[in-house]
Amino acid sequence: MSLRTRLLVGLVAVALVLGGVTTWVFHTTRVNLLTQVDDQLERAVPRLRDSGRLGNPPPDDELRGTSNLWAGVIVNGELRTLVEPGLTDTQAPPDLDVARVEAQAGQPPFTVGSVGADTRFRVRVQAQGPLGRTVVYALPLDDVDATLRRLLVVELGGSAIILAVLGLVMFWVVRLGVRPIKEMTAVAQAIGQGDLSHRIPDSTPGTEAGELGGALNDMLSRIEDAFRQRAESEDRLRRFVGDASHELRTPITTIRGYAELYGSGGLQDPDDLDQAMRRTQQEATRMGRLVEDLLHLARLDQGRPLEPVALDAAALLADAARDLGAVDPGRPVQVQVSGPLPLVADDSQLRQVVANLVANARTHTAPDTPITLRGRLEPDTVLLEVRDEGPGMTPAVATHAFERFYRADPARARATGGSGLGLSIVASIVAAHHGTVGLDSAPGRGTTAWVRLPRGTAPPPHP
Repeated sequence: MSLRTRLLVGLVAVALVLGGVTTWVFHTTRVNLLTQVDDQLERAVPRLRDSGRLGNPPPDDELRGTSNLWAGVIVNGELRTLVEPGLTDTQAPPDLDVARVEAQAGQPPFTVGSVGADTRFRVRVQAQGPLGRTVVYALPLDDVDATLRRLLVVELGGSAIILAVLGLVMFWVVRLGVRPIKEMTAVAQAIGQGDLSHRIPDSTPGTEAGELGGALNDMLSRIEDAFRQRAESEDRLRRFVGDASHELRTPITTIRGYAELYGSGGLQDPDDLDQAMRRTQQEATRMGRLVEDLLHLARLDQGRPLEPVALDAAALLADAARDLGAVDPGRPVQVQVSGPLPLVADDSQLRQVVANLVANARTHTAPDTPITLRGRLEPDTVLLEVRDEGPGMTPAVATHAFERFYRADPARARATGGSGLGLSIVASIVAAHHGTVGLDSAPGRGTTAWVRLPRGTAPPPHP
C-alpha cells in the first residue's frame, strides 16, 4: 500500500472516529437534557383544590409551579386542560388523547408533538393525581431543541474544520514527501534503463525529501562521472592496445621478413646477410625499447609506490647536460640554475623525466640547435625547464603532445626510433609526484617543456 493510500485511509478513519464521537456527545447531551426536564416534571406536582368546578379550568393562582407547565385531567372520559403555559398566549397544547394518556399512566415520561405547531412536549401521566384522577403534566422542549440544534451546528462545524485541517496537512505531507519520492522513483527507473543524465528535481529546502534528493543528485553525479571515466579509460585502453599493436607490428614484420628471406635462401651474399642482421638488430632494439616503455607505463598506471628521497634537482640537470654532451658532442647545451634546488622525489623517476624531455628536444631539432636546461625555486614548488630553439609546434600539437603514441610527424618519429611514449611517461611520473607538466611553444620560436613539482619536506603520499 502506498503512502498516499495510507494517508487517505487514515483520514477516513479519523473522520469515522470524529463522527462517532460527535454522535455520542449529541446523544449524551440529549439524554441529560431530557433527564433534567423529567426531573422538573417530577417536582411539578400541582396542588389542586376542589373548587366545586372540576370540569372547568381552575384559576391561574390555583397552580404553583413551572410557568411553562401544561396540566390536564381526565374527567368523564374526556381530557380537560387544567393549566396552560404562562409564557405565551398562543402556546399550542400537546397532541394527546385519552387513550394514549391512559396507556401511559404510571409509565416513564415520553415525548409528543403539539397541535398545529412544531413544539414538542415532554409528558408525564400520574394515575392517581390530585382529586384522585388521572393527571397529565407536560413541559415544552423548545429550550432543549434549541440547545441540541446549536450543539449540532457546533459539532458539524468543528468536525468540518478538523477534517479540512487534516486534509490540508495530508496535502502538505503528500506535496512535500510523497511527490518527491514519486519523482525519485521515476528518476531511478530512468537511470536503471541506462540514462545517467537524469536528476531529481529540487525539492523544498530543509525537508527530508529535499535533503535526500540533494544527496541522491550528488551520488548520481559521482556515479555518472565514474561511468564516464570508466568509459574514457576503456576507450584509452583500446586505443593504447591498438597503438601498441600497431607499433609492435612494424618491427615484428621486419624481423619476420628477414627470417623468411634467410630461410628461403635469399641471403646467400655475405653483404646482404650483414645488412639483414643489422636491420634485424635495429628493429629488435626498437621493439625492446617500446616494450620497456609500455611496461614502465603499466607500472605507473598501477600506482606503484614511489621511493622519495631528498635530492638536489640542480645536480640532475647537470647530469642530464653531461649525458647529452656524451651522446651528441656537437650540440650546444647550457645549464642555468642559481643554486641548489632541494626537492623530495623519486630520484630514478625524476632523472627519467629530465632525460625524456632532453631526448625529445634532441630528437625533434637539428644537431646544431642549442638546448638549455633551467631550474629555479618558487615559494612551494621547484620549476624545471628544458628549452630548445628549434622550429616549435602549433598549439594543436602542443595540446596532444603528452598523449600516448601521439606523433606530430609519424614518419620522422619512426625513422628516429621514437615510440611516442616519452612525454606520456613524463606526464605519468609528474602526476605521481602531484606535480604539473606542460609545453610552451609556437612555430618559429622554439619549445619549452616545464615541470613544476612540490618541494615537500616528507615523501609524497602514495598516488
